[in-house]
Amino acid sequence: MGRKIILMKKAFTLIELVFVIVIFGIVAVIGSEILLKVYDNYLRTRSQLEYQQKLNLASQQISLRLKYAIFDSLIVKETNASNPASIQGHSFSNDITIYEWIGRDNESLRGDSSTKPGWSGFVDLYSPDTNATQIKSSGSNFSDANNTINALSYGTKTINDAVIIFSNALGDSLNGYGFNYIHHNHYKTFPIVYKTDDILEYTNTYPTEHRISEKYDLAWTAYALVLEGDGEDNKTLKLYYNYQPWKNERYYSHADSSILVENVSKFYMTQENKSLHFELCIKDPLYPNLKPYCQEKGVY
Repeated sequence: MGRKIILMKKAFTLIELVFVIVIFGIVAVIGSEILLKVYDNYLRTRSQLEYQQKLNLASQQISLRLKYAIFDSLIVKETNASNPASIQGHSFSNDITIYEWIGRDNESLRGDSSTKPGWSGFVDLYSPDTNATQIKSSGSNFSDANNTINALSYGTKTINDAVIIFSNALGDSLNGYGFNYIHHNHYKTFPIVYKTDDILEYTNTYPTEHRISEKYDLAWTAYALVLEGDGEDNKTLKLYYNYQPWKNERYYSHADSSILVENVSKFYMTQENKSLHFELCIKDPLYPNLKPYCQEKGVY
């Protein structure tokens, strides 16, 4: 029988083995760096989408509330202890952290009925039911308005907690709506009492004789946008509601609140004539070196 010949493969030398290990190490490092960059880009993209969505939602909520603001009532303050000032003609300042206003009751204006609004916004000046202590407002359904107010206030308010504001009432935003903490004047807000579905009794709070006008707004709450927190880029923007300045109520002691958005780096609002403009900026604390996400909007 012939001999079996076994061929032996030559083994790696130590140098070759070290070389292979080094090559694999370099490839592994490059691969891990690529993976880290891909993952970091993914996190940044996710952060951008998440914070852009938060910004859009907060801006939309602010716009919806400001849309029904009584522009004449808007005030600004630096702190709770500082004196309020009218927003009209007020330029941007980082020191302003509080914005307050009275909002017309748009929800009850629409009403629950398919045929009538909760309140029509017009007074029958020549009706025998309209006089110095009450108004007749044809086309209104004040019982529906009452139900809406009661539902929106979680059962804490009725139409008897609301006020009517006549379009021709004189007075400024400080003395007209109850925002002046010292004098507590509210010349432009007339407290009301439900009488019938289209008749309201009212109390004239004007210091002199005041003739009512044909057009009115009905309001039951004020609103406050407040920047809270001490950090430069991580403030919280809150919306306060369900309080009545004409009853000497304050947002920080009487109102309900909800957080609109966190990690706010800037928020300001200005008014020019019958238009409002605001800018909101937020930052992701995980990426402090990135520029903040900002959005500007106008409300007319």
